[in-house]
Amino acid sequence: GRSAEEQLADALYAVARAELNLRIAEEEAAIADAGAALCQHDIEKVAARLSKAQFEYQLASYLVRPDKPPEQESDFTRSQRWALEFASLDYDKAVAACAAREAEVRYNAAIIALRRQELAHARELFTRTQGRAAQAQLDAPFSGIIISWDKRIGEKIEPYEPIGAIADPTILRVEAWVSEDKIQQVSLGQEASVILDVRPAETYAGEVVHVATEATVWQGKNVYLVDIEFADSDEVPATIRMGADVLIQTRSRVDVLLVPTAAIYSEDGHTFVEVVRDGGRSRTEVWTGVSDGTHTEILTGLEAGQEVVVP
Repeated sequence: GRSAEEQLADALYAVARAELNLRIAEEEAAIADAGAALCQHDIEKVAARLSKAQFEYQLASYLVRPDKPPEQESDFTRSQRWALEFASLDYDKAVAACAAREAEVRYNAAIIALRRQELAHARELFTRTQGRAAQAQLDAPFSGIIISWDKRIGEKIEPYEPIGAIADPTILRVEAWVSEDKIQQVSLGQEASVILDVRPAETYAGEVVHVATEATVWQGKNVYLVDIEFADSDEVPATIRMGADVLIQTRSRVDVLLVPTAAIYSEDGHTFVEVVRDGGRSRTEVWTGVSDGTHTEILTGLEAGQEVVVP
């Protein structure tokens, strides 16, 4: 199908063409009106000549004796009769020409009415096309740069279907995918740490500014999009589409005992770790607290300084 811009251009061209046709028809009508006015003037002149010829013929006829046969008509009278006949023909011709002019005027009036209807229809079509084009126009929620475009002109788009991406270069954000089982721990305003691929030794502070409410399938799993905005964008050497690792701080605890999460295991509903004691190992039951996936808080069961076995 044709794009909204092409349809709008076609409708605008139709309006311009209809306006031109109307102007041409009006100019032709003006010429015909002028011709009709001149025609009436010509009839008046021919009628005057006809009246003169009739008078001169009647005057010449008085000079002929009533008992004189027509074939003995004088040359003067005969010439006046011919002049009268020619004047009568000129008059009939002028009347016919004027009738044709008047018919042309009526025809042009009908053409003008038709052209005005065509122009009104073209303008109405243009207005409707403008409305459809306005509905088809996509307005970005902010000014920025289009960084990707997934559709071509003429392709059909379903409601809420992504067609591309736009980025605001004045605001640096990181898009992170959070798995379905952890999204409940993420909320707006939480602090986050960002490590850029180009600066793996540096960590930049950020804050969660958006959490998606609907899941997206990524690599076969349901994930949620989370946006992290840098605390100080001016100090971040990031560019659009740059990779990064994100650590979102869901809960914070200080002065706690931590062990590697890999050292913890469960049996029969109880949690244990292997503790190094007297050159050997002994199983010790522990109670755990929060975990970041790598380390886990130990509430009770261990003391600081004890060594645990990590498989």
